[in-house]
Amino acid sequence: MGMDIKVVRMNRLGIPQNRIAKRLGQARELIRDHLAEMAALPNPPNSDLSQGFTVAQVAQKHGWTDPMVWALALEGKDDQDRFKELGWGLRTPHMAGLQVSWTTRPI
Repeated sequence: MGMDIKVVRMNRLGIPQNRIAKRLGQARELIRDHLAEMAALPNPPNSDLSQGFTVAQVAQKHGWTDPMVWALALEGKDDQDRFKELGWGLRTPHMAGLQVSWTTRPI
């Protein structure tokens, strides 16, 4: 896996730049500068996703892993929109045919 992908992945996971630098054996300043240069990196995959390409197609085209593209595709969406995007749908216990009893018990 290339350094670009490693840096982006760790940065998106919230790992501080000094820890990224230490893990990759690089200077912190190099990681900082690298991230600044890569700020536009997600734009081409976002553009491809908005044009209707599948996550698998975008991942293959840009050399990213599917989970990284999914993370980008789902970024900023609420849970309901994420479920819709993933094709999971929302099912309540009632919709699944389960009997649910909402009773209260004395404490």
